[in-house]
Amino acid sequence: MILSYCRFILASLCLSFFLASSLAFADEAALEQRIVRLERTLASQRLVEMLRRIEALQQDVQQMRGEQEELNHNVEGIKKRQRDLYLDIDQRLLALEQSGGAAADANNAATNNKRNEGNTATTTDNRKELSEYQNAFEILKARRYDDAIIAFKSYVERYPGGKYAANAKYWLGEANYVTRRFPVAIEELNKVLNDHPESKKVQDALLKIGFSYYELQQWPEARASLQRLVDAYPSSTAAKLAGKRISQMDADGR
Repeated sequence: MILSYCRFILASLCLSFFLASSLAFADEAALEQRIVRLERTLASQRLVEMLRRIEALQQDVQQMRGEQEELNHNVEGIKKRQRDLYLDIDQRLLALEQSGGAAADANNAATNNKRNEGNTATTTDNRKELSEYQNAFEILKARRYDDAIIAFKSYVERYPGGKYAANAKYWLGEANYVTRRFPVAIEELNKVLNDHPESKKVQDALLKIGFSYYELQQWPEARASLQRLVDAYPSSTAAKLAGKRISQMDADGR
């Protein structure tokens, strides 16, 4: 009897231990499942946050690209207005010279109807020279840059010491600059500096030489040309543009 009772107690204890162990294992498994679910949730949240950040970065990049495109457009507009201004100034000077020449011819005709052949030949040559320069100039105004280069080269070859030689050489450089032939532009513009040091086109030539070196990413040469312009013509419009480009180079660490 006592033995049977002991066996019953032992069996009860074993059953209790088994049930407790089962419950413990069940609780542990449930806990592990909860941890797994929690980790998955956290991973999903991190992924969502990462995707959100990537999307925000993409939007920032797109905005920056848009701003860069707008800036490039504005810069090109400024360059175009600058070229148009220079063209307009040259055209006005030509018109003044033509009107002055016509008035002089009229006065000469009124006071002296007899001209010698030498004067007639000189007048004819001057008009022919002006006509060739004007023709090249009109081609440039029409933005036919390759044709303008040919026309200005023809003028310079025919009239190397002509009245408009400095201007023609400058516009040769400008036309090559616009078409992004920067080494050629520098070569042509240097002819203005070397052949016509007293010309009013020297300051514009220095500016475009500096800009050409800038486009070629030759920073020391660009800075040297622009600084030379600022030092030599501090109050000129070209010098102000050069100063702005120098400041930009300073800001960019160039």
